[in-house]
Formats: sequence, structure tokens, C-alpha cells
Amino acid sequence: MRRLILSVLVVLSAASVMALSNRVFVKSTGMDVGTCPITSPCRSFSYGMTQVVPNGEVIALDTAGYGTFTINQS
Repeated sequence: MRRLILSVLVVLSAASVMALSNRVFVKSTGMDVGTCPITSPCRSFSYGMTQVVPNGEVIALDTAGYGTFTINQS
């Protein structure tokens, strides 16, 4: 039973990491849904940072009032 629980936890944690991207994009006309690829960018840096792996990049495609945000990972 312990092995089963451990296996499920490993799979779930791996799935959550795989959902994150190395590079996400933000744009003034974007929407804060999904993983923010260049074809469907985020609207805010705050949301974009939740979709990027540590040491990843959040790239602004245009200038806009993106709001305040706190960087809490490398």
C-alpha cells in the first residue's frame, strides 16, 4: 500500500512539473489561462510566473501596464 501511495505522489508531482514551461510570454491583449506559449500569451507577469519552471523566462511581447508582481523563484 505504501508503494502505491508513493507511486501516485511521484506521478502527480511529475505531471505538475511537466505542465510548466521553460519560457512563457505576456502581452497586453493576452489572457491568464493555459501555459502562455507565444501563440496564446498571458496578460500578467503574476500568472506567467506560475506557469514557468525555476530558472525559466517570462518574456513581454509588448509594453503595457502589467500590474505589480513579486518574483519568488529564480
